[in-house]
Amino acid sequence: MKLRLLSGIVLAAIIAAPVLAGDLMVTGGWVRESIPGQSLAVAYPQLRNSSQRACEIAAVSADKVGKVEIHEHLHSEGKMQMRRVESVSVPPQGSLSFEPGGLHLMLLDLARPLRSGESLALVFSAGDCGEIRAELPVKGIE
Repeated sequence: MKLRLLSGIVLAAIIAAPVLAGDLMVTGGWVRESIPGQSLAVAYPQLRNSSQRACEIAAVSADKVGKVEIHEHLHSEGKMQMRRVESVSVPPQGSLSFEPGGLHLMLLDLARPLRSGESLALVFSAGDCGEIRAELPVKGIE
């Protein structure tokens, strides 16, 4: 009886426990250098979730950036379109890559142009999975 009660308490604690801060991490990625005369740029982070539950990214912020939005490219009626996405989910024991032609972060209202060789600090707000900070390198326009 005691063993059954103890195992029930342990199981309840595991289910209710939040994901540890180290379970969701930025494993790579980059920021595209600003186009001259534009106050925006694009970032392509790579995220990894080592927990047993999905981690929902609902907000991202960055140093010296007025606003960060999650966007995706879509093919619709023979045209490439871009639309804002409210949130993205990093699956349990999985990863999510932002890449050209797919998911990306729009960095809007830059305080100053981003140049190759610099880095940009990003903060990902992931609800129960916590807040993740990362520095991504800025790369030149190809």
